Amino acid sequence: MYYSVIGILATMILLIENHDILFNSDSTTQMPSWKIYRNFLFAVLFYYLTDITWGLFEHLKMADLLYVDTILYFFAMASGVYFWAQYTVAYLNDETAFGKILVFLGRAVAGMILLANLINIFVPIYFTIDENSVYEGLMLRDVMLVVQIMLLIMISLYAFSAIGRQPKEKKARYRTIALFGFIMALFLTIQFWNAYLPLYSCAYMMGTCLLHTFVINNERQEYQEMKKMVTDLKKEILNINDKWSKRD
Repeated sequence: MYYSVIGILATMILLIENHDILFNSDSTTQMPSWKIYRNFLFAVLFYYLTDITWGLFEHLKMADLLYVDTILYFFAMASGVYFWAQYTVAYLNDETAFGKILVFLGRAVAGMILLANLINIFVPIYFTIDENSVYEGLMLRDVMLVVQIMLLIMISLYAFSAIGRQPKEKKARYRTIALFGFIMALFLTIQFWNAYLPLYSCAYMMGTCLLHTFVINNERQEYQEMKKMVTDLKKEILNINDKWSKRD
């Protein structure tokens, strides 16, 4: 049961910090990269919920529910990687082939994991859960976790390579985005060896807090300043038009 505590805490922090992005639909959240980030946050929230219930079902030894939750758990994990790849490419505003490949790989990995877990219902190829609710990951699960770790590292290197081309005020944001992937990859590597530690939830909690502080808040402030400049410019144009109208 203690396993679920981290997920509950992480969920509360996510909802408090990002309630405006998740549940409001102002002009800021309509920006392309922010819309993708919103989807990413929902994927993180979905992962937290599966992680919380995983600990609960394992504690109560509810094998059938634990089995279903484990399928959702792996799909939620893969979905998070996919949306993170999509967000990183959108944020970098990069239309290169490599960026498109990263997004395609993220989508492909999520699809493969979902398919493998559906097959696992009939033929155990990904994981097993016995009548005592004892979980055991199989070889394909190990392979797909390694693939996700490698993809997270590739996304981080991709973001890190773009830092040098950015103005000084944006370098910290790009470093944070690159750091996020490394944090996720590191904690997933540790959890790879011990499935009964909620380390991936810890990584998400730490990573989303960093993103909120050093990327999202700065982006919002910059957007609001730009929006104010546009509003002031429109007022100035209207004033000029009024003056010319009075002259006529």
